Amino acid sequence: MASWFPLITVSGKVAKQIGVSMDGAALSSYSKASAAIARAYSYIIMNISGVRAMVEDKCEPGHEARQGVCIGDNMEMSPWPPLHVRYGIDAEDSAVTMFWPQERTEGHGFNAESCFQTMFYIHYQGWDRGCCYMMTPGFARALAREGFKSQEEVLDYVCEYCRQPATEINYRWMIENNHLPSNVQLPFDHNASAKKFWSTDHMMIVVAGSDYDATCINLAGGGEHGGPACVKIDLPENWDALVEEYSDLVPTYLPY
Repeated sequence: MASWFPLITVSGKVAKQIGVSMDGAALSSYSKASAAIARAYSYIIMNISGVRAMVEDKCEPGHEARQGVCIGDNMEMSPWPPLHVRYGIDAEDSAVTMFWPQERTEGHGFNAESCFQTMFYIHYQGWDRGCCYMMTPGFARALAREGFKSQEEVLDYVCEYCRQPATEINYRWMIENNHLPSNVQLPFDHNASAKKFWSTDHMMIVVAGSDYDATCINLAGGGEHGGPACVKIDLPENWDALVEEYSDLVPTYLPY
């Protein structure tokens, strides 16, 4: 019923080696590697999982990115460790992280205050929906300059202070759809403030995009229904040798 799409994030050295998009226009499908991975995943969903339009997938409007989006976490431009380190995987390894967002909002920030104003701009009615914050290197550095030394510190701040009046929460929908939280007490007084995020379990940060400005894309949704889930990539033992051996091969196609 929901209009989510698969967001595939590749982190670690393999992202750059295979050409996954992580610089300017990272969310666009200009990179052949990103486009191929995302499209292959959508075919897996349809042909192996058996998801058919208006049969298993009963989303009312659909989603323009249902075919998937694949981006890379730009660890060279990030002030923090790679995304997969947060999930207990060694920094020198590579990994794939899956998330299923729905909502997309965009904003900018030149200091911590304006950065968080952008990150707080999340539509919320109920349940632990989570969010992937895809921020450009300039946006990430603006937060790091003001003392946020890790992704965890940024997400903890958002989880604590990203609030709204409880009147904005769709209590009736949450009750009827069995989405009341088991570990978070919602306010009885609906005029009191309530957290938009119940935990950081379904929140993540990806540093990608150009270094032209300081922009953050809030890709909210998924949450307790869809990740994030991070898995280490098991590369062949001779992977580095293979990369070196074929590094002089240049594709003949024109970039698009």
